[in-house]
Amino acid sequence: MTASLKDIEPSSLEEAVNFLVANIAEEDREYILENGDAFLHHGFGTNLRNSWGLWHNSKLAQYFKDTYGLGHADDMSGLIISGLVAQIQGQIHKVDEQVERYKKHWHKMKVDPLTQESYK
Repeated sequence: MTASLKDIEPSSLEEAVNFLVANIAEEDREYILENGDAFLHHGFGTNLRNSWGLWHNSKLAQYFKDTYGLGHADDMSGLIISGLVAQIQGQIHKVDEQVERYKKHWHKMKVDPLTQESYK
């Protein structure tokens, strides 16, 4: 990254992805072109979740809750990473499909995707 994630407090998925695309190092761009999102969830994703307050009630976390009905930081960072990869690879980011996959996962686990509370 050419800028720190803490340099911005994005308030939407688009703003977050645009910041990342504009500030990604060339070597990271090349890695993504070749490998997609492989291995980005832990190191890079953890940095996104922590720096942008996705585990807390940041503006961006609230955006994901209000817009997509998702309350888990891993889902939020997954959407950001997928958006970054799609943009770098010249693909369409299929946000709605990804959101539905996440929601199906949580419902299968009998957990509300927004509140993360268990239900029977």
